Amino acid sequence: ITSAAIKETEAAVVKAMIGLKQARTHINQKIAAAKQYAPEARKVALTEFSTLQDKLNDIQKKISPYSRIRKELEHRLEGKKVMAEVAQKMGEAELEVEKVVNVLSGTKPSEDEIKAAEANVSPAMTTLTGAIQCVEEKLKSAHSSLKEELVLM
Repeated sequence: ITSAAIKETEAAVVKAMIGLKQARTHINQKIAAAKQYAPEARKVALTEFSTLQDKLNDIQKKISPYSRIRKELEHRLEGKKVMAEVAQKMGEAELEVEKVVNVLSGTKPSEDEIKAAEANVSPAMTTLTGAIQCVEEKLKSAHSSLKEELVLM
């Protein structure tokens, strides 16, 4: 979605909302006038105007999501950035853990291999802890869809 498309959508929403407001004002004036009608005519007119008000409410419900398009796009873009950052941190942690596992994956690791694995445990834990803290930090300020993605990760 381009910036021009967003601006065009926002302009259309503003135009539609102005039209809705004008239509509501017009209908409210007609309702006020209809209250002066004879009882049977008043009943018919108020029913018709009520139907028109319901239609305006339905239109507003359809327009409302478009008024939040910029915010939703910003949230989506932020979510992508956060997921990329978290994926990178998790990838780094995974590499560190693999180093330890690879050293110990032989049938019977030698003393040197055990020392090498022990030396790799601390960096692996540090990286893993950092990745977990990153996810927890992002969860605190994340919006609902991003929270779901982070929890699944």
